[in-house]
Amino acid sequence: MPRESSIQHSAFSVFPSCAYHSSSVVLCLSPLKPVRCRVVLCVAATLVLAGCERGPSDAEIAARIAKSRPAWENYQEDIKGQIGAGPVAEWDGTPTRLWLDQDCVFLSFALKGPWATRAPGLPVLLRDPAGRVQQDLRVEHEGSTARYVFHRSKLEGIPAWIEIKYPHTERRLVLSESGEWRSR
Repeated sequence: MPRESSIQHSAFSVFPSCAYHSSSVVLCLSPLKPVRCRVVLCVAATLVLAGCERGPSDAEIAARIAKSRPAWENYQEDIKGQIGAGPVAEWDGTPTRLWLDQDCVFLSFALKGPWATRAPGLPVLLRDPAGRVQQDLRVEHEGSTARYVFHRSKLEGIPAWIEIKYPHTERRLVLSESGEWRSR
């Protein structure tokens, strides 16, 4: 009997929440029932891990994106901190086209994975040769293509290049004389 109480006492010091289930703790920690102990631990671990796999809902992600204001210098860490490392890690996109019109700069991405069907778009930053940085105004979706829209001053000419920052990458896109870039 002293052995059982010492096992029970050490279990309570390590797992204080087990105090309410003293008989199951004794059974679980008893050297006579190792299979039962493994089953209980496996079930408990599965329940804990299953709860960890669920990330934020699309509505929560959209709310975080609306509040997000990443800085150019710390973009990758800012979006992970402001939106969440899990959703950012799931983002898989490739720029396919950038073009200018009188009022806007448009940047299209081909998306894969969960972001191909999510309504919000992770923030993308654009920097022109003068060093002006801006975040997208809005994102428009067509199937698995996301078109990011940025403001463009009517007084600006066509820049030689535009730098973009998006999840996992920074790129400089060299524009044609007509103000367009396409992936090859």
